[in-house]
Amino acid sequence: MIDNIVKNKAAYLHGCIVILLTLGIGFLPPFADITPYGMKILGVFVGLVYGWIFVGMAWPSLFAMITLAFTGYGSVEAIFGEGFGNSSLQLVLWVFILVSFLDTTGLTKFIAEWCVSRKICVGRPWLFTFMLMFAAVFLAAFTNAFATLAICWSLAFRSCETLGFKKDDRYVLVLMMGITLMACIACVIMPFRSVAILLNKYMESAVGYGVVSADWLIFQVILVVLITAAYFLICRFIVKPDLSPFTQGNQDIYENLRHNKMTYQQKWAAAMLVLFLIIVIVPSFFSAANPLIGMLKKIGIVGGACLCLIILNFVKDDDQKSLAEAADCCRNGINWNLILMLAASFPVASALELEEAGIIQSVMNGILPIITQ
Repeated sequence: MIDNIVKNKAAYLHGCIVILLTLGIGFLPPFADITPYGMKILGVFVGLVYGWIFVGMAWPSLFAMITLAFTGYGSVEAIFGEGFGNSSLQLVLWVFILVSFLDTTGLTKFIAEWCVSRKICVGRPWLFTFMLMFAAVFLAAFTNAFATLAICWSLAFRSCETLGFKKDDRYVLVLMMGITLMACIACVIMPFRSVAILLNKYMESAVGYGVVSADWLIFQVILVVLITAAYFLICRFIVKPDLSPFTQGNQDIYENLRHNKMTYQQKWAAAMLVLFLIIVIVPSFFSAANPLIGMLKKIGIVGGACLCLIILNFVKDDDQKSLAEAADCCRNGINWNLILMLAASFPVASALELEEAGIIQSVMNGILPIITQ
């Protein structure tokens, strides 16, 4: 009871601070090259960031888009149109919906269990560690990082407990940190993931061009390989965890998982994942002069996700129900906190870049002398 009261008071306090920062900074005297107009936009930005950190994503984002209209940037309707109509947000939205179907089929868990249950891993601790970390990379590259951690951590803890490791053993720490590291860096491997889309979008606005899907994928794969190799070298030759439980009895702890087969739904989920990857990545390797490649480029990420959902809508299970009802995927698969955050970030970022605001000029004038020294 007391904890709830304290939490509620903290929430109200942080909410008041968001409102005060958003509306109050605009009344402060301008500094550096920032104009009075820029001070109002700066208030919206500072209040938005504070709200994301201490309150949440939803209402601070909506509040920022509404108050941005009172700076003179545009009407509320125009700002909401700029935010929710942004092409990058559409990419993230439809990928969320498709990924939700992959999760509901249990495909991600099947892939993780398949990786760690290979017979070649028996009695080979570093190969077992690599397979579990590879599963984390593969799952995080296509699905939610938190879902990946939940699946891989569960497998890791179960494995360590069966083998006889204690929770505070060094190998357990090495394994858990490795899984977490892989899940974090794998979120940007695929060019259609939300973080990758945002980074590419901001790069395009900053320098005038983005990175094609194939180049992005190749660079990220090389980066992941190098980070993984460095992590294994550090763990094996510097950390040196005790691996004796692996060799004692040569336990085959996942023999039963080796007999698991993919379900009907999982097979279709895997097929749609392959189709989606073909639509998104293959056109980057060939010229658009080829009619088929040109068609795939026109379909793009949004069209590819929608096409997969349409196909799944016509595929029936044993009860003659569609494998993927579009309405159910939309209802269950969209992370609205992230969508609202993205919708607010686009118009606020555009407002910060306005020359008449003077914010970017002030930042550059402050940074350049430090860089050039």
